[in-house]
Order: sequence, then C-alpha cells, then structure tokens
Amino acid sequence: MGRPQKRVLGALAVAASWSLVFAGVAQPAAAAEVQSKQWYLSAMQAEEMWKVTTGEGIKIAVIDSGVNAATPSLQGQTLKGFDATGAEGDESDDYSGHGTTMAELIAGTGKGGGIKGLAPGVKIIPMRIGSSEFQKEHSSNVHDWADAIRAAADSDAKIISMSFGSPYSTQRERDAAKYAESKGKLFFAPVGNDAKGRNREEYPAAYPQVVGVASADRKGKVAEYSQNGNTVDVAAPGKEIPRWCDNSFQSYCDGDGGTSSATAIASASAALVWSANPDWTANQVLNVLFDTAGRDWEKGTLSKYLGHGLIRPAMNILKGKGDPGDPDISPLTEERTNGSPASPAPSTPSASASQQPTQNEKADEAVAAGDGRAASDDGAPVSLILGGIAVVAVLGEWSSPSSADADRPDRRFLTCTGRRSMPAYRINWKERKAMSADQKVSAAALLKLENALTERFDSVKGQLQQLHATIDSLEGAWKGIGAGEFNSKQAEVNKRMVSIGNELLRFQEAIKAARTISGNTEDEIKAALMGVDVVGGYSGDAAATARTSNLNNF
Repeated sequence: MGRPQKRVLGALAVAASWSLVFAGVAQPAAAAEVQSKQWYLSAMQAEEMWKVTTGEGIKIAVIDSGVNAATPSLQGQTLKGFDATGAEGDESDDYSGHGTTMAELIAGTGKGGGIKGLAPGVKIIPMRIGSSEFQKEHSSNVHDWADAIRAAADSDAKIISMSFGSPYSTQRERDAAKYAESKGKLFFAPVGNDAKGRNREEYPAAYPQVVGVASADRKGKVAEYSQNGNTVDVAAPGKEIPRWCDNSFQSYCDGDGGTSSATAIASASAALVWSANPDWTANQVLNVLFDTAGRDWEKGTLSKYLGHGLIRPAMNILKGKGDPGDPDISPLTEERTNGSPASPAPSTPSASASQQPTQNEKADEAVAAGDGRAASDDGAPVSLILGGIAVVAVLGEWSSPSSADADRPDRRFLTCTGRRSMPAYRINWKERKAMSADQKVSAAALLKLENALTERFDSVKGQLQQLHATIDSLEGAWKGIGAGEFNSKQAEVNKRMVSIGNELLRFQEAIKAARTISGNTEDEIKAALMGVDVVGGYSGDAAATARTSNLNNF
C-alpha cells in the first residue's frame, strides 16, 4: 500500500507553526563557536529533555559516507559498523565529512567545541556507502545502499538514519526496506533539496516504510530548497546547521545542512522518545512524533511541505503528550507490520487501523520559503544530501558476496543478476580492481543501462500480469455482462497484451545488442545501442549468456 495523499497547505499555515513550538524559549550562551550556531537545541528545549533522557539505550545506524569516530565530539560514541562499499578502508574512513556531521548532529558530546548532538546518549553504528566520485576512484560495490540497509536491519540499531537520496529505485532496495520494517526498525530519509528544480520524489524517502523528512528554518518556514509532495511526513530543523567542511576534519563550515541535517535531527528526536518509552514499538514512537508535531492546521490532514508538522519530542518527554496507538499498525502505510524489537513476542492484533489523513486539493498551494540560498542538484542518480552539495553515486545491479566467500578475499565474487531473466555472470573482485580506466567506464555504463532497462521490463511485465488478472475477472463475470460485451472487452485486452509482448521482444533485442559491443568506452556503448528501438530500456534474455572480448575483464 502506498502513502496517504498529502493535503496541500500554504504559506500561512507553515510559517505559523514554529511559533507554536518555540514561543518564549530563550537562546542560551554559547558553549563554543559552533555550538552557538546550533539554534535548534534551545528551540527544541534540549537541555530540559536531557534531564529526563539523552537517548541512552538507543543505537542508530547512520548510512552515509562513513563516520570518523576520532573527532572529539564522537569519541566513545560509535560502535562497530559495516562498510558496504567493498573498497579499501572501513566504515570509520569518512571520505567527505558528511557522515561524520550526521553522526555528530545525532550523538555528538560537544567535547572540544564540536557539534553537540540532540541525543548525546545514543550510540552510532556507522554504515559506509559510496558516492560516484568515490566509486570512480575505488572499485566498489554498487549495491552498497541496499546491502547497508540490510546490515542495519540485522544490527542492534532501533533507528536507521539515511541522509542520501536518488530519484531511482531498484527491487533490491525495495526488498531491503521491507526487510528492515519486518525487523521492527524505524528509519528516516531526506525528501531532497531540489524544490526549485524538478522536485522529483527521492528514494529511500519515497519508500512506504520510510519517514520522509523536510527541512525548516528557525522562523518556522519550510526551506526554499526542501522538496514537497507525497513523500513528506514530518519536518525538522535543517537551515543554518553547521557541518564539517571536508574530510580533513580541521574546521566546521556555515551554511545549510539541508534535508540531510533535518533527517539526522529527526532521527535523534525519535531516539529521545524511544529512550523515554523503551517498551514501545517503532510504530508507537512514530505515532507520537506525528501526533505531537507542531502545526496550526486540522489534525488528521497533512501538508505537502511539512507533512504532519514540525517535530517536537519535548511534547512527549516533558509533557507526556502523544497517543502511541496500536503497536503493530504502521502510521505510514496503515498496514500491520511484522517486527517489534521492543518485545520478544508478537503484539496483540488490533481490531482496525486508524483513519487515513484526508486530502484537500483546494487549499492554498503557495510554498513558504526561507531566506537562504537554494540547493543545487546536478541531476545525477544518487546523492548524499547536504544543502547545495550533491555527492553522486553510480547505479547498478550487484548482489552481495555469498557467506561462503565473505572471509576469502581471493574468492570474493559479486553476481550481476539484473533481476528477472537477466543472464548472470561472475565478476572477480581483484580483476575489477586491475581494470583500465576505459574498461571501468564501460562496465559502469553497461550496468547503468542494464539497470534502467530492467526497471522498464519490470513495469511492463507488471502490466502484463494486470491484464491477465483482468481477463480472469471478465471470465468470472461474463454471464452478468453478456457474451457480446465480454468478447469485446477480451479482444481489447488481448490487443494490449500483444502490444506489450512486442515491447518485451524489443527489450530482448536491446540486451543482445549491448552484449555484442566491441568497444571499451562509454561512447562506443551508447553508439551501439542508438539503433535499438526501445523506449526506457531492455530486458534480459536468458539465452544471451555469451560475453564478448571487450567484457573479458568485466
């Protein structure tokens, strides 16, 4: 089941919300220069909440560019994690500084004048994934995103914080999100920083199981770059948030933290509520965060800019407000979930789910924007979302090494399956590292094409399955509609099925063309495919298993 549709609420409602949250809260004296810029700590009444809980007992998996555990603010705050990149180094080697910033925003102690986390009692489990620049310089696993989510699902983390996004989705990633939900995890992701551009839905925030987080400023306005739409579930501070300038970790920089920082702060907020209510499930924690969110519109409706409203953990921790609701019903999907880490036994089923939020398309559609600069977006597939900076990761279809090979570096294989009927071939990890630059470009380009085409194949195959279901339905009701009408409808369906079948055949021809390319460069790959009459992609052909000379090292 998808997400409930958002109600379109405009500038007045959005701008008024911070005043409901922060009225009368004084700014504290600065403990250090960087901490004096963390305006949201006093606004959210962090000092008062810390007298009740600091997030102790909660672990958060941070899936990002890595986490440098040696910064003064993170010493003693991180646990053993997982490096999903497969490249040199490990999860403690942060190649950009982005992941370390997110970890400090969540659990930093503030020592050494560093960033003070909203939940300093939390422990961080770092999970490293790669950007495209990282992958150009290192042979790495392009399935790292999905593999990291699964690793986080299997860890002791209750919450998964994912400050990255992509307009593309794969079945492997969708399955990983479902798996994490089944393990009782609560996960947050940014909705993206391209509101003034294409404003396309970003994954993982667009997955039904994931809480999509928007960015708001200190005045209570949605950030002008923060994307809007059906993926927005809640908003958190994201404007004017300090961050590490780079991976030298010598200084912090000013500027927007973007929806990335908002995601980290939302994750920390959930940790505080969960720590104060350790017997709750992920569903109950999220219900309370939604129930107590700051808004000046009708409860039960959602803003496409701020979702349920501005996150306010203090309402529960200091005032005991918020209805946890059914422990087994997701407030995101209104469906029953399978996992609950808070209790070893399944919870008692509920009679019914709560009512879905309503939709009102006649409301004001004006966007409330702050005064900061808009974030840029270079249109590339996957990015770590930090203000105007987009660090892009390459798409592909790779499976994890098998458990039998995991401890044997000389036999670490990845299997490219492409899903469905795509032919599989084995790739030796050491051989990939020895590939020339042109060969790596060729491999990456082919995988990217293959991924896009198989996505289209999945879509068309789904249409075919729906048509089969339509025929089944017609056959069951033909007596009621009459033989003439039944025959007419069946003929219409059959015509569509023939059209789809022809499209699938064109996909098969495309993959055959891709596998007979003689060149080693991206341009040659594209040139070889230009004559293929396919829109959106090709499918795999189980019979096309041969690899030609240009792919011998791939």
